[in-house]
Amino acid sequence: FRLQTKSHDVYIDVEQIVYIEIYGHWLKVYTADNEVLECYGILSDYETQLKPFDFVRTHKSFLVNCRYIRSVEKEQVVLDNKTTIPLSRRRINAVNEKFTKYLRSML
Repeated sequence: FRLQTKSHDVYIDVEQIVYIEIYGHWLKVYTADNEVLECYGILSDYETQLKPFDFVRTHKSFLVNCRYIRSVEKEQVVLDNKTTIPLSRRRINAVNEKFTKYLRSML
């Protein structure tokens, strides 16, 4: 997957992306290696590109890789590394469905 950072393009394995957060006009891409890459873009574009790879939009500002979700709670998603990601009320059903579908695909 290609990310356009401030200085150059970075190619990263999609499975290494834990979550993406929009921050102003910049996206912060958090990786499994605890690296944070800043790139320019629109979160909805990334959502479209990453949807086939089990990513789910939990909030207007967050796109999360289901692979790293530990639990889905009432107002947040908890990741394996104990990071909490906001979960909007209007997205809770879609997140639960996507996460359940992901878990079933792992069986």
